[in-house]
Amino acid sequence: GGKDYAFGGAHTGSGSVSHFPFTFPNIGTQISTFLSGNTPNANQLFAVWGRGNDFFDNLATNPQTPVTNIANHITALANAGAHDFLVPNLPLLGEVPDYRGTASSGTLDSLSTQFDSLLATTLTNLKSSLNVNIYQLDVLSTFNDILGNPAKYGFTNVTQPAYNGST
Repeated sequence: GGKDYAFGGAHTGSGSVSHFPFTFPNIGTQISTFLSGNTPNANQLFAVWGRGNDFFDNLATNPQTPVTNIANHITALANAGAHDFLVPNLPLLGEVPDYRGTASSGTLDSLSTQFDSLLATTLTNLKSSLNVNIYQLDVLSTFNDILGNPAKYGFTNVTQPAYNGST
């Protein structure tokens, strides 16, 4: 019964991002658009999930930047009346099949680890300062379990991309 305002490919922050030939509004822009026509209430759960694309599209991204953006997004929604949030962390992005074993794999894993640590601390502080509920979903542990026990989840291959770009 919920609504999805998310766009795949988006970054945290405001503005938009282009992935030729498409342009997607970033999470901050999505939230601003939502708030321009909606008033959140305490009975709604808001999932705020993004930031992998921040790193995939720019390995030089400082992990603090998307953490700060996520904190700003939650604050904007809380100030408008939202009370319950679900915020997943990141898996090790360098282990995603498309990046596993590439030159950027180690950098992506490091960025993911730094991001998750900063995010956990920031969300704990926000929960207290905004007096809201923030449920931290541990995607990292689930992802690692899938990599270590693929058959348990019905997978036979968790290391190679399902699509390699050819037709």
